[in-house]
Amino acid sequence: MAKEITIRELTENELIEWYYKSAETKKYVEFYVSELKKYQQPMLEINCGTGEILKSLVAEGIVCHGLDCAADQVKICGDELTRQNLESTLYSFDYNHFSLPNKYNTIFIPQSTLCMISDLDAVKQFLKNIYESLENGGTLLFDLFIPWKDITDFHSNKWSSGNAIENQETGEIFVYSYSCDLDLAKQIRTTNSKYELYKDGKLISVHFDTAQSRWFTDNEMQIILEDIGFSAVSYSKIFQENELDYSTLFVATKLN
Repeated sequence: MAKEITIRELTENELIEWYYKSAETKKYVEFYVSELKKYQQPMLEINCGTGEILKSLVAEGIVCHGLDCAADQVKICGDELTRQNLESTLYSFDYNHFSLPNKYNTIFIPQSTLCMISDLDAVKQFLKNIYESLENGGTLLFDLFIPWKDITDFHSNKWSSGNAIENQETGEIFVYSYSCDLDLAKQIRTTNSKYELYKDGKLISVHFDTAQSRWFTDNEMQIILEDIGFSAVSYSKIFQENELDYSTLFVATKLN
């Protein structure tokens, strides 16, 4: 008789663990660790999560602190820093209301996580908080992504196959897929995500969630940053695979 398998809900920590194993995440870690060596310390990573970029920077002797609104991820980051005998300062604050005891020469927001704040006024307040947390002459770096593939080939409730990651040690395969709805006028994408875990060809765990994100054109974000007070705003394409598939790196300076 075949063994019955009970499908269970994937835990938040399992989702995070698999997320950081993806090639997409690893390329961001490698990019920011290399790019940030050009900028002054101390640094602050906003939306640091479990600290993959932060830990790599601190391991190279760079003073970098972390901020995230998810207290459980901050705890994971702190525990891992302790395990590796690394030192940093971590904060868990609401992005719209944080006020930090220190100012930083460099603040960065990786992996287009600014897009996860879908309310435009909240985005502006978030960037104002960052501006106040920078030293004069300090630099803000972040990347943004426009979902051109979804925009140009949009079909409501059409599920797209996502990344599949295999754990060579356990034989487990993690599969991400999604469907989305778009509000083109407001530049809002509502994404329905499905995370599945397979072993021996059988589904053993699953998780569904829904989230909204906002995309920005380059000129639109430049105007927002300059209205807040940032100067010398520049942007360039990164991770460009074709004409439509790329992210944009923004660099802005606080000069006053």
